[in-house]
Amino acid sequence: MALQADFSSQAYFRNPAAEIEKLRAAGPVVEVRFPIVGTVWTTTTQDLADLVLKDSETFTLRKDDGVVAGFRWWMPGLLRTLANNMLSMDEPDHRRLRDIVDEAFRRRAVLEMEPRILALGRELAAELFAAGSPADLIDQYARKLPLSVICELLGLPLADRPKFSAWASGFTRFTGALGFLSVIPNILAMKRYMQRHLEAVRQDGGEGLIAELVRAEKEGGRISGDEIVAMVFLLLFAGHETTTHLISGSVYELVKNPGLRNWLAEDWSHAETAVEEFLRFISPVQFTKRAISARISSLPASG
Repeated sequence: MALQADFSSQAYFRNPAAEIEKLRAAGPVVEVRFPIVGTVWTTTTQDLADLVLKDSETFTLRKDDGVVAGFRWWMPGLLRTLANNMLSMDEPDHRRLRDIVDEAFRRRAVLEMEPRILALGRELAAELFAAGSPADLIDQYARKLPLSVICELLGLPLADRPKFSAWASGFTRFTGALGFLSVIPNILAMKRYMQRHLEAVRQDGGEGLIAELVRAEKEGGRISGDEIVAMVFLLLFAGHETTTHLISGSVYELVKNPGLRNWLAEDWSHAETAVEEFLRFISPVQFTKRAISARISSLPASG
């Protein structure tokens, strides 16, 4: 019987460590029901998680028919296209797509962006404090900062960022199938926007990572048009939503723990250590993609 852990509940969001500890107490591999995805077997130890993620001969991210593991029958075809990104691909396709964007995320490239990121952070912080209290940290700072950075990296126009902010704000506010389907119009709007932007870049050129993806498409066919759309969606949301939650979660912990807040405020050289610990303790990514056993999936159906 699957454990009735509710990963969409407020109890889980307020104290995920306590809920995950219940899973660990049940064993190293437990059957659990997730929102939308359904019933799955999940590992509860680091070693087993590493095994599933790294053993591509035993575990695969796709079924025999090529459909991404965890993709439900009722999900529209639009999502099948967007799910066709490098996180849902086995080798060698994963490496093919990752190599195209790898350079943009190397340490050197990120360090070169640091002055611009700091300037954006100071600007948004000034606006937040100028607005006075009460203030919405997520909408006025935690979402705007990473979204601005990833849009600059991708080469998306500054004037269009409010659109992305509005589209993105609804994507993490659902906990079931109906809520999931309710965001489809936003996803459609984003896809149409991306397709128009890609076509403009193909015709007139451009700057940023999207222009690099188009160049890769033209030069060697290493990436298809649908894969570019899926890649931009992945980079846009993986690139900003995780950071949004890290910022807001870290501030929440500092508010709850005045001693920790004072320790950081007294010596900002502790900031790097604090970020490392926040990443471990309040990780914005607590579960990874679904995989299936390649050996089991290759067996003939019985009954």
